[in-house]
This record gives sequence, structure tokens and C-alpha cells, in this order.
Amino acid sequence: MAKIAPFKAFRPTEDKVHLVASRSYVSYSQEGLIQKLHGNPYSYIHIINPEYDQDIKSESFSNDLFEKIRHKFDEFVNEGVFEQDQEPCLYLYRQEKKAHVHLGIIALIPVEEYNNGNVLKHEDTIHRREDRFRRYLDVTGINAEPVLLAHREDYELHALYQEVQSRRPTVNFTTADRINHKLWQISRKSEIDAFQKIYANIDKLYIADGHHRCASSALLDEHYRSEGMDRPEAGYFMAMLIPQNELEIVDFNRVIRFEQKRPTEDLIEQIKEHFLVDEMHVEVYKPLRHGEIGMYLRGVWYRLEPFMREIDPEHPVKSLDAYVLSENLLKPIFEIEDLKSDQRVRFVSGLEGPEKLKELVDSGKADVAFNLFPVSFEELESVADAGLSMPPKSTWIEPKLRSGLNIYDFKKG
Repeated sequence: MAKIAPFKAFRPTEDKVHLVASRSYVSYSQEGLIQKLHGNPYSYIHIINPEYDQDIKSESFSNDLFEKIRHKFDEFVNEGVFEQDQEPCLYLYRQEKKAHVHLGIIALIPVEEYNNGNVLKHEDTIHRREDRFRRYLDVTGINAEPVLLAHREDYELHALYQEVQSRRPTVNFTTADRINHKLWQISRKSEIDAFQKIYANIDKLYIADGHHRCASSALLDEHYRSEGMDRPEAGYFMAMLIPQNELEIVDFNRVIRFEQKRPTEDLIEQIKEHFLVDEMHVEVYKPLRHGEIGMYLRGVWYRLEPFMREIDPEHPVKSLDAYVLSENLLKPIFEIEDLKSDQRVRFVSGLEGPEKLKELVDSGKADVAFNLFPVSFEELESVADAGLSMPPKSTWIEPKLRSGLNIYDFKKG
């Protein structure tokens, strides 16, 4: 049983929404970040970087910095860049790019849904990052980017989607990356009740993006309760709920730099101890199915197929291509034990295509590249249902949501 709640979002005014809403802060290069800050005074990035034009800056992740972020948000509100909706709403959000459309409901989710196991994870979280974001939430009170929660398809939802979409959207703009964004307010009690009734019959929500934000919200709620503080508004986090057929799960690939050069023949012989290796006479190569792994090494593409003894087909994690690659190649041959921390490893979204992997190797920025077949929603579901975790960076999931389009300020309710 999934519980969702409407809320009074802070949203950019119609004339500035295309200027305010931004990609996630971490997705920008340093150069891109500077250009954004200098060229657009309304970008939400200014709130996250309140000291960008100051010589003396606060310590990273300090409460002092978080207080300045809160102050900058209040400045945007006082200047009329953000306005709060007058009544609690749900929000239908549609993101469209080329042939892909992503559609879902933005709502509040009670933290108890996460604590009770109705919101399921498939990635491990890092305690240090959890605590940083808990402190960020405590000081700022701001949820500015929804957690992305996926669930099984429900046909009744689509009927409601169509009814809402028949009306003029509250927000409609296109960003420079040619993605169209539409948002509809849902304030009618009858429609809110209808959505809540449907979600009451959906028993599991799966975190597609936002594991640390979910964990941090739960930590903050626990902290307030343990201190005897009455902060019920902090017992929710903002999320976009999306049917699994509206998701796009893309491969997340690996490129590796060698510590020392190795003869190609020796590497191939080592790999053949665990994989069937076929040289592919193609310009670029992508795996065509689960169980195939692409490798680009010194101008040549290879197809790797693990021997059956290397796979546990009944195990949700050990059957994944990313796990098989790590356990049978990256660890024993390249001695890469921790994908998250090893500086030789870089991850590349499948949205950039195998051409990007080839370019990185041919340019000398990497020595070898591996591309994987995308994980399916069913595989993600199996891992989460079993209470297990995928290897790091196993999935790249779209849509990537904008920061500052909808904001839940639990200090103001």
C-alpha cells in the first residue's frame, strides 16, 4: 500500500521557470557551472552556490554553508522568483525528448513508507553522505529535486493521466538540451482522492534515483523524534512516482586506465580463462542481449560471453552482467576491488553510445572500455525485493529530474 500526499509547492513564476529549473548541480562541469552562474541570475544553481562570487567561502558541507543556501532561497522567494501554491496539490509532470516520454506524479511520500520497506532500494548508501544530507535538510528544510520512485504499470493511472493532460499545463517550456517539460497542478479533491486510491493498491515503490535522499530524510525524522521535537512536516520527502514502462533504463559502462601497459595477447589469454572471446570486425559494438559484454581494446572490439560456471542464474545479483564483469575480470585481472573509489575507473552513460567509449580509448584517455546490456526493470525489482544491492553504477535511469521546478519547504509546510 503506497501512501502519497499533496503539498503546497514553491514554484518559479511562469515567466522565469525556464530560467530557474536546472539540471542537478553535480552534472555540470566546473566550466559549465561558472557559465551558468555568470549568465543566468535566476538559475537554481545560485541557491546551491550562494558564495560563488565571494573570495572567502564557507567550508564544504558545513552548517554555515547550508544556512547561506537557506538564506539565498528566501531571497528568491522575497524577490518573487518563487511563489507558493495556495492549496495542497499533486503535480503531473511530463518530460519529452526525441522519441521518449516520461510521465508521473510528483507528491509527498511519508518516511514511514521507507522505514516499513514499502519503498525499496537496490543500491548501498554511504553513511557519510547520508549524514551530510541529513544536516543539509535540517538546516535548509528544502527538498528541491524529487526522488524518482518506480512501480509496476497500472492502467487506471493512464486514464487519469489523460484526463489531466486534456487541460492546459500550468508549466510548459523547453530547455537548451531540447527536452520539453510540462507540469499540471492537480488541486481538485476528487482527482487527488482518485490518485491516492490507485496508489493505495500499489504495494511496492522502487527507488530509481535518490537512495541517499530517502535515507537522509529517514535519518532526519528519526533525529527529530529521538529529541522529542514535533516536526511532522519533516516526516515526508518529495518524489516523482512513475510507472516502470515510463522509465528508460540505459546501460552504464566502464572505461579503465592501466597502471602499466600489458601486451594484448597476455590480456586476452587471461580473459579467456573466464570468458569466450570473439573478435568483432565492426566500427562499434553493443551487446545485443543479457549475457554479452562488449570490450574495446587497442582499436579492436570484442564480444565476451562468460562461461556458465561463472554465473549463478538463480541469484538476483550474481546473475547481473556488471557483477560477472567485476568478479571475473576487473578484480582478478586489473585488481579493481572497489569501483566507487578506484581512480582508474570512469563510468559512461549508454546515452553517449559506444562511440564515446571508442573515442576515450583511441584518444588515450582510457586503455580499455567495457559496455553492458541494460539492466531490466525486472532485474532491478528482483534485487530490491531480495534486499540486495547491485554493483555500483549498474544503471543509468531516465528521466533526470530538474532542481527547482517544484520545491517542498517543510519549514513552511
